[in-house]
Amino acid sequence: MTLFEEPPKGGEKERLVRLSGPDLETLLVRWINELVFFVQEESFVPAAAELRIREESEKALSLEARLLGVPLDLEGHGWLGEIKSATFHGLDVRQDGEDWRARVILDV
Repeated sequence: MTLFEEPPKGGEKERLVRLSGPDLETLLVRWINELVFFVQEESFVPAAAELRIREESEKALSLEARLLGVPLDLEGHGWLGEIKSATFHGLDVRQDGEDWRARVILDV
Protein backbone atom coordinates (compact mmCIF):
# COMPACT_ATOMS: atom_id res chain seq x y z
CA MET A 1 0.00 0.00 0.00
CA THR A 2 1.60 3.24 -1.10
CA LEU A 3 0.21 6.43 0.30
CA PHE A 4 3.21 8.67 -0.32
CA GLU A 5 5.63 9.34 -3.14
CA GLU A 6 8.56 9.18 -0.72
CA PRO A 7 8.64 7.23 2.53
CA PRO A 8 8.90 9.37 5.66
CA LYS A 9 12.25 9.56 7.39
CA GLY A 10 12.97 9.30 11.07
CA GLY A 11 11.16 7.53 13.82
CA GLU A 12 10.10 10.17 16.26
CA LYS A 13 6.99 8.40 17.57
CA GLU A 14 6.19 4.82 18.54
CA ARG A 15 2.93 2.88 18.48
CA LEU A 16 2.18 -0.62 19.72
CA VAL A 17 -0.45 -2.68 17.94
CA ARG A 18 -2.18 -5.87 19.06
CA LEU A 19 -4.71 -7.53 16.78
CA SER A 20 -6.33 -10.95 16.54
CA GLY A 21 -8.25 -12.89 13.94
CA PRO A 22 -9.41 -16.36 13.04
CA ASP A 23 -7.15 -16.59 9.96
CA LEU A 24 -4.36 -14.83 8.05
CA GLU A 25 -6.79 -13.13 5.67
CA THR A 26 -8.73 -11.46 8.48
CA LEU A 27 -5.51 -10.52 10.26
CA LEU A 28 -4.13 -8.90 7.09
CA VAL A 29 -7.27 -6.82 6.51
CA ARG A 30 -7.29 -5.70 10.16
CA TRP A 31 -3.56 -4.83 9.97
CA ILE A 32 -3.95 -2.70 6.84
CA ASN A 33 -7.00 -0.98 8.28
CA GLU A 34 -5.06 -0.22 11.46
CA LEU A 35 -2.30 1.41 9.38
CA VAL A 36 -4.89 3.45 7.47
CA PHE A 37 -6.39 4.56 10.81
CA PHE A 38 -3.00 5.74 12.08
CA VAL A 39 -2.40 7.87 9.00
CA GLN A 40 -5.85 9.31 8.56
CA GLU A 41 -7.13 9.64 12.12
CA GLU A 42 -4.00 10.08 14.21
CA SER A 43 -1.74 11.80 11.62
CA PHE A 44 0.94 9.17 12.31
CA VAL A 45 2.87 7.77 9.35
CA PRO A 46 4.52 4.39 10.08
CA ALA A 47 8.05 4.24 8.67
CA ALA A 48 9.26 0.96 10.21
CA ALA A 49 7.72 -2.02 11.98
CA GLU A 50 8.76 -5.01 14.04
CA LEU A 51 6.03 -7.57 13.58
CA ARG A 52 5.22 -10.94 15.14
CA ILE A 53 2.34 -13.27 14.28
CA ARG A 54 1.51 -16.12 16.63
CA GLU A 55 -0.93 -18.97 16.57
CA GLU A 56 -2.88 -18.62 19.81
CA SER A 57 -5.10 -21.65 19.21
CA GLU A 58 -6.34 -23.74 16.32
CA LYS A 59 -8.79 -20.98 15.37
CA ALA A 60 -7.03 -17.80 16.52
CA LEU A 61 -3.99 -15.84 15.41
CA SER A 62 -2.52 -12.75 17.02
CA LEU A 63 -0.38 -9.98 15.62
CA GLU A 64 1.86 -7.77 17.74
CA ALA A 65 3.74 -4.90 16.17
CA ARG A 66 5.96 -2.04 17.26
CA LEU A 67 5.73 0.83 14.78
CA LEU A 68 8.11 3.74 14.46
CA GLY A 69 6.89 6.71 12.52
CA VAL A 70 6.61 10.42 12.06
CA PRO A 71 3.81 13.00 12.20
CA LEU A 72 1.83 13.37 9.01
CA ASP A 73 3.20 16.11 6.74
CA LEU A 74 1.06 16.30 3.60
CA GLU A 75 3.37 18.71 1.79
CA GLY A 76 6.63 17.06 2.81
CA HIS A 77 5.73 13.50 1.81
CA GLY A 78 3.80 13.98 -1.42
CA TRP A 79 0.35 12.74 -0.36
CA LEU A 80 -1.14 10.58 -3.13
CA GLY A 81 -4.67 10.17 -1.86
CA GLU A 82 -6.96 8.66 0.71
CA ILE A 83 -7.63 4.97 1.27
CA LYS A 84 -10.86 4.18 3.10
CA SER A 85 -10.10 0.57 4.01
CA ALA A 86 -8.85 -2.83 2.96
CA THR A 87 -11.59 -5.21 1.80
CA PHE A 88 -12.18 -8.95 1.74
CA HIS A 89 -13.23 -8.74 -1.93
CA GLY A 90 -10.73 -10.75 -4.00
CA LEU A 91 -8.48 -11.20 -0.97
CA ASP A 92 -5.79 -13.85 -1.44
CA VAL A 93 -3.05 -14.81 1.02
CA ARG A 94 -0.78 -17.75 0.21
CA GLN A 95 2.64 -19.15 0.85
CA ASP A 96 4.95 -19.44 -2.16
CA GLY A 97 7.95 -21.50 -1.04
CA GLU A 98 9.52 -19.53 1.82
CA ASP A 99 7.76 -16.31 0.78
CA TRP A 100 4.24 -15.13 1.46
CA ARG A 101 2.15 -13.31 -1.14
CA ALA A 102 -1.05 -11.37 -0.72
CA ARG A 103 -3.50 -9.58 -2.98
CA VAL A 104 -5.69 -6.98 -1.30
CA ILE A 105 -8.22 -4.68 -2.92
CA LEU A 106 -8.47 -1.30 -1.25
CA ASP A 107 -11.57 0.89 -1.05
CA VAL A 108 -10.53 4.40 -2.14
